Amino acid sequence: MISLAIYYLPSFKLLEISTASHSSKLLRALGFDSRSYMLDSRAIVDGFEIEKDCTGVQVFALLAGLVLPVPLISVRRKLLLLSATAVAIYVLNVVRIALQIWLYYGNILPWTSVHDSFGRVLAAFSVFALILVTAKIFPEYEQFLLRIFSVIRESLALPRPPPEKH
Repeated sequence: MISLAIYYLPSFKLLEISTASHSSKLLRALGFDSRSYMLDSRAIVDGFEIEKDCTGVQVFALLAGLVLPVPLISVRRKLLLLSATAVAIYVLNVVRIALQIWLYYGNILPWTSVHDSFGRVLAAFSVFALILVTAKIFPEYEQFLLRIFSVIRESLALPRPPPEKH
């Protein structure tokens, strides 16, 4: 419920605009002729619309939904983790968008490969990496995850037959 609320309730228009702007600035710093602009309230960078999903907010929402309910981690430590994660996700998404545009306009890969395949692999890797890093930094989180997996495994387990009598 926490993840869904974070993902669906607020507007992310300012985040979309900022992501487009910083992606364009990074491309320009790398020598690429890039520009970002608004078109009918849509954030555009080099002809590509930056939507909510382009900002990485879904990764943040997922992590927040996994971390906020953990009772063993203090509120201060949760906020520190989520703040650091938000910054890391933002920076990594700006780099990802700039890389995708560079690969496409550099005629290195077609857009479907750059956006769809590369994007999905990167997203899955990002979520996995965030969970591993979080579990390493916060042992309480690792204990919480192990308990959740244990409950799931127990609830999915088939009843065992009684032991045979000889």
